[in-house]
Amino acid sequence: MFKRFFDRDKRVTEGFENIYLNSKKVLQSIENKDIKLLGKLFKEDFLTRKTMLDSLVPDIGLFDTLDNIPEVYGYRICGAASGGTIVVCVDKEKREKVKNTIREQNYQIFECYPEDIKVSLIDA
Repeated sequence: MFKRFFDRDKRVTEGFENIYLNSKKVLQSIENKDIKLLGKLFKEDFLTRKTMLDSLVPDIGLFDTLDNIPEVYGYRICGAASGGTIVVCVDKEKREKVKNTIREQNYQIFECYPEDIKVSLIDA
């Protein structure tokens, strides 16, 4: 990825710029506790990374499942390109329905919610 950046691959340079701009908006959505916007921004980040290099985003059925659950505002894959964790943004009242749908697809769920996380944010 970095080689492509330094070689001035347009998809990669524009992708990094989009990720940078998106991250500032993500910070604001977290500070404002706006889960709908956060989900939208996560999805934009996901699509940007997929556009930069298809192999950054593994092709798993869970993405199609999440795209078809109206209660899901967005999601983002974190971790290694061939695996990792997906963070899903959904209202607290809809969690159980979404979790049950994900479990039906035989995916494991890690219980972690924003109110459980203490975050220290640095604005650069």
